[in-house]
Amino acid sequence: MSLLTVVVDVGTARWSTRRGHDELVSLKGTFEALVIFFSAHLLMHRQNQLRVVASHESGAVVLYPSSGGPTPSSMKTQVMAQLEALLGGGGSGGSSGGGAAIASALSKALCHANRAKQANPALSCRVLVLQAARDLDSEYNTIMNCVFAAQKLGVVVDTCVLSREPSTFMQQAADQTGGAHVHLQKGKDAPAQPLLQQLLMAFLPSADERRVLQLPHATSIDLRAACFCHQVITLS
Repeated sequence: MSLLTVVVDVGTARWSTRRGHDELVSLKGTFEALVIFFSAHLLMHRQNQLRVVASHESGAVVLYPSSGGPTPSSMKTQVMAQLEALLGGGGSGGSSGGGAAIASALSKALCHANRAKQANPALSCRVLVLQAARDLDSEYNTIMNCVFAAQKLGVVVDTCVLSREPSTFMQQAADQTGGAHVHLQKGKDAPAQPLLQQLLMAFLPSADERRVLQLPHATSIDLRAACFCHQVITLS
């Protein structure tokens, strides 16, 4: 049995930067693929658990399970209703809110994983982070603190980057925790990879199943850090 927590970047400021650039997926298309992925995870084992956390300018919001209760038959309804309510409510906006919210959502996911592991030490916990836009240098330290916490808890962090720009943060998060890393669209002329296919092939297998599978990993990992004083990624 496995607890999968999915952190999805839904910040309006970050998704708005993608418009008009012929990006691979839209926010609606992303969630249509995710709902199928969520269902597949719940069907893999009767005791599998799912938690969905949205990263938004207004903070980290749990989309599933909601107060109505975590039932597979109502999962899609709950997720889409909570997402609509979140986006309809707007947010504080700003160019720096998205990265902070990702760190906040990742922190919330790890807190829940920690409580779940204390209640059931045999439970396998992992986190999948879907990032929609480029990294923000100022958020490196907060995100990496979450990565170190995941290492200590034994929680695998998988990462999926939806934008054309590579993500140093997501590469390091997956590398440090033994997770899989997928960059859907590596450049303007690079062939696009279908999101649903990557979700099912790379991120659906549990930790035990991954021992006999060859999952995608970053071929080259940017291990540069950010200085604590100026919050800027070092040149070397």
